[in-house]
Amino acid sequence: MREVLGQMLPAGGGDPIPLLKRELLVGRRESCDIVLRFANVSAHHCKMFLDGGYWYIKDLKSRNGTRVNGVKIDEHRLDPGDELTIARHRYEFVYSPIELGAVGPPPDDDISGVFSASLIQRLGLDRRAADTARPASQRRRIEISPEED
Repeated sequence: MREVLGQMLPAGGGDPIPLLKRELLVGRRESCDIVLRFANVSAHHCKMFLDGGYWYIKDLKSRNGTRVNGVKIDEHRLDPGDELTIARHRYEFVYSPIELGAVGPPPDDDISGVFSASLIQRLGLDRRAADTARPASQRRRIEISPEED
């Protein structure tokens, strides 16, 4: 019997999907390790891989995206209990990092630059950042005239 390295539990019920290899291709094609037969899942949607006892997922430029806990990702660490959404299909990700060889706290995770700028900057509402990003000829000028008594 193959060692089960974790599983994906479909939200709303259904058979668990066992994770049987250290690297898995997920998609609609029969050649994938995990085949999801849904029209909105790309042929090669994403890949999952184990590193240091933790599962990671990488979106393969899928049409309908991959999300972890509601956040669209390019590449992200999957922690036990995370909600993984492939296209519009949700799964609870279940595994034990310790049983898979993890030692110490989880490594830092970059979730595709979500935290690389403040929300204000990402929305374009930070005037200072917006002004310094513009060419000098387009920057707003604030002139202060001396008060007259």
